[in-house]
Amino acid sequence: VDVMEDKLKGEMMDLQHGSLFLHTHKIVADKDYAVTANSKIVVVT
Repeated sequence: VDVMEDKLKGEMMDLQHGSLFLHTHKIVADKDYAVTANSKIVVVT
Protein backbone atom coordinates (compact mmCIF):
# COMPACT_ATOMS: atom_id res chain seq x y z
CA VAL A 1 0.00 0.00 0.00
CA ASP A 2 1.46 3.35 -1.05
CA VAL A 3 0.16 6.70 -2.20
CA MET A 4 2.86 7.10 -4.88
CA GLU A 5 1.70 4.96 -7.80
CA ASP A 6 5.04 4.79 -9.67
CA LYS A 7 6.89 3.64 -6.55
CA LEU A 8 4.04 1.25 -5.77
CA LYS A 9 4.28 -0.41 -9.18
CA GLY A 10 8.06 -0.80 -8.90
CA GLU A 11 7.87 -2.33 -5.45
CA MET A 12 5.16 -4.73 -6.58
CA MET A 13 7.31 -5.86 -9.52
CA ASP A 14 10.28 -6.39 -7.15
CA LEU A 15 8.16 -8.54 -4.84
CA GLN A 16 6.75 -10.51 -7.78
CA HIS A 17 10.25 -11.12 -9.16
CA GLY A 18 11.51 -12.25 -5.78
CA SER A 19 8.56 -14.57 -5.27
CA LEU A 20 9.33 -16.69 -8.34
CA PHE A 21 11.01 -19.25 -6.10
CA LEU A 22 8.22 -19.22 -3.53
CA HIS A 23 4.69 -20.53 -3.78
CA THR A 24 3.17 -17.09 -3.32
CA HIS A 25 -0.44 -17.10 -4.37
CA LYS A 26 -1.06 -13.43 -4.95
CA ILE A 27 0.83 -10.15 -4.80
CA VAL A 28 -1.24 -7.01 -5.27
CA ALA A 29 -0.52 -3.32 -4.93
CA ASP A 30 -2.97 -0.47 -4.54
CA LYS A 31 -3.50 2.90 -2.94
CA ASP A 32 -6.58 1.58 -1.12
CA TYR A 33 -6.11 -0.27 2.17
CA ALA A 34 -9.16 -2.41 1.34
CA VAL A 35 -6.94 -4.72 -0.73
CA THR A 36 -5.28 -5.84 2.51
CA ALA A 37 -8.43 -7.52 3.81
CA ASN A 38 -7.80 -11.18 4.70
CA SER A 39 -4.06 -10.84 3.98
CA LYS A 40 -1.52 -12.85 5.93
CA ILE A 41 1.30 -10.39 5.17
CA VAL A 42 1.03 -6.69 4.30
CA VAL A 43 3.89 -4.40 3.24
CA VAL A 44 3.16 -0.74 3.93
CA THR A 45 5.62 1.84 2.60
